[in-house]
Amino acid sequence: MVEGGTELVPGGDGSRVFATVMVTADLGRLADRFRDRPDAATAARVAELLEGHPDLAPKLAGRVRSRLPELAGDPAALQWEIVVDAQVRVDGTEVLIDADIVAAPTGVEVG
Repeated sequence: MVEGGTELVPGGDGSRVFATVMVTADLGRLADRFRDRPDAATAARVAELLEGHPDLAPKLAGRVRSRLPELAGDPAALQWEIVVDAQVRVDGTEVLIDADIVAAPTGVEVG
């Protein structure tokens, strides 16, 4: 699920887009894709592997990038800088990824 909104940046430098990306992976429903049992211990290991993985932030940013022109009301938003703050947690056999994302034109502070 991707949700977002736009905020105008004071001083007329452009706008920023704030978005939230939430991903839920229920290992019980994905059991045919794993060798390990789809239990809480496996979910914890998957979450540990995902936390801080170098591919996680770029993949989450990619989920938002295609929506930026719509969210920002600007076709050039496809080229905006994106900053991702992702948190990975476990709930039973579910691995949950919650990411706060800020996107802005180059030169506008995003963080």
